[in-house]
Amino acid sequence: MSQKRRSADSADQEEKFGFQSGSDFTLEEFQKYADMFKEQYFGMKGSDEISLFEIKQHKEMWRPSVEEIEGEYWRIVVCPDDEVEVDYGADLDTAIFSSGFPKSSLSDGNKQDPYGLSCWNLNNLRRQPRSVLSFETEDISGVVVPWLYVGMCFSSFCWVRFFILLFLIHLMKCG
Repeated sequence: MSQKRRSADSADQEEKFGFQSGSDFTLEEFQKYADMFKEQYFGMKGSDEISLFEIKQHKEMWRPSVEEIEGEYWRIVVCPDDEVEVDYGADLDTAIFSSGFPKSSLSDGNKQDPYGLSCWNLNNLRRQPRSVLSFETEDISGVVVPWLYVGMCFSSFCWVRFFILLFLIHLMKCG
């Protein structure tokens, strides 16, 4: 009974904060879904809609600029009457899915990858001399092992403080 109550409370909390559990996707499926949403939202031609003539003429597909996307994002935020639903994936373990950041290991023989050593590499935060995370010896997912988040156009993530009073660091790439 308490399990049912927790599930109902959890669903209520999710709805309260504007997100619900959705479909399961592979990363490739999610990318296709996100690209299709963006193409439809902005009226772009997909690669399957470009004619052979256009290819021969080297015409580029119209893509919205960063400014146009950001302008539309803030229009949606300011006008909450317009409902736009987007998906994102959260809390994906980078030990399984990778993070996009190289691990600090040797590559190309004896040459070290500079991104593998960078202090901006999320895999290296725990190794920084003044980081409180350097005292943790276990690989705790989401604390010392980064989580991966994937989002589509207009995905947002709020500023949060982790339940153990640590701030979360998120890196957003093109979405």
